[in-house]
Amino acid sequence: MAKSFGSKPSGTETEVFDISKCQFCDKDAEYDASTAFGGSWAYMCKGHWMMQNGRVGFGIGQKLIKINRE
Repeated sequence: MAKSFGSKPSGTETEVFDISKCQFCDKDAEYDASTAFGGSWAYMCKGHWMMQNGRVGFGIGQKLIKINRE
């Protein structure tokens, strides 16, 4: 599970210490976003994110940006 550190003001990216796996396959997730399945959210690789409408923004989804722990 991704642990959030902070968010960019635009709401399109969020910084995380750990990257989760895509909940549709075994690739690393690049997005935490709503799905086309009635508002459910999931961690997704880029391919599955694109299949689920591929959008980012407040209430829609964010790109995950991995940062190092200090």
